[in-house]
Amino acid sequence: MRDRQVIVLQLGVGQIAAFASSFYLFGALGDPIARGTATPPATLFGLMSGALLITAFCAPFAGRWLDRRGAREVLACSNLAFALALAVVALASGTVSLAAGMMLLGGGMSIGLYGTPFKLLVELFGTEAKRGMAGVAMIGALGSTVGWPLTHFMEASLGWRGACLAWAAAHLLLCLPLSLQAGRRMQRPAMLLAAQTPAAHVVAGSIVWSKSMVQVAILFAAWWFVSSCVSAHFPRMLLALGLDAGRAMAVASLIGIAAIFSRLLALLIIAKQSPLAGVACVLLLGATAAPILAIAQGAANGMLAVASGILPLVMYGPENYGRRSALLTTPARFVQALGPMAFAIVLDVSTTASLLLTTGACLLGLCATAGLAVRPGPAAEPNAPLNGQDKARSP
Repeated sequence: MRDRQVIVLQLGVGQIAAFASSFYLFGALGDPIARGTATPPATLFGLMSGALLITAFCAPFAGRWLDRRGAREVLACSNLAFALALAVVALASGTVSLAAGMMLLGGGMSIGLYGTPFKLLVELFGTEAKRGMAGVAMIGALGSTVGWPLTHFMEASLGWRGACLAWAAAHLLLCLPLSLQAGRRMQRPAMLLAAQTPAAHVVAGSIVWSKSMVQVAILFAAWWFVSSCVSAHFPRMLLALGLDAGRAMAVASLIGIAAIFSRLLALLIIAKQSPLAGVACVLLLGATAAPILAIAQGAANGMLAVASGILPLVMYGPENYGRRSALLTTPARFVQALGPMAFAIVLDVSTTASLLLTTGACLLGLCATAGLAVRPGPAAEPNAPLNGQDKARSP
């Protein structure tokens, strides 16, 4: 138990730094970076969408790399990639060099966010990795809560270039050693060690899309669409609904608080409940009052961040976990990159239409859970059909 707690803490701290220095970095440094590189703000955030598209294109490759080489190696490489990307951003003198740094950052995000530490937990604990995933996700939720004020402080003290270099140093001096040491001395069960031998690694093209995989991919895409759109535009949506700026910021802050508490709840109950039940309940949440809307959104973000790691594990087992998870989230990554731009167009037309759009996406995700079932247990065959229909195969 102590080994598990130490590993979760190591991976969680790494996720705080990874999210704070990538996904949330430009929320804190966007304006000074735009001024310092003579880049229009719209172009800057367009480059951020480009970086997210890079993560989508790289996801299948990252999944194969995880299954072939192991998550510890990939996680360590992600720290090097983050450090290089942040250094290039810090040294950028114009839009072209800034774009190069942000594309490198997209590459780091494709291998350095939740999927890789989740894969390491599966390597260490097999089907018992669920609680560890919930713990890492709960700590990682502090990426914005800790990252934004810390980045603002570094920018005020060191300038935006110094802040980027400070995060690069954090990846090299703190996160890289944590990644290399996470679980290295832990004695793993013989069955897990055997599952990681070179003979057990799979070749490209060995996973066949099944009906349940399509459903899970739709579920993830619907959730990531809503999450990315609301995260990018929620304060603006609240202003359009009639709230003043102060109240809008206070209500928006409830999203992060609700996400952390929902992940804590998942950590407490995840060993006894199927994540499918949590997914269905969260997707049913809806509200007309702004605070309830924020809490519902935050709870959904928190619970489904955990479910994105656990669902592939409990439905298909640890075999080919890295590549299967990457395949299931690839459509969602494209939606995450393009969704905010589409949502902005709809929001400019009508606030009501934007709410109906996200509600429709939630209902689509809810429908995608129909008929899904987890594997009966560890003794089940890895390729056993789900509901007598699905035949998700791996060699």
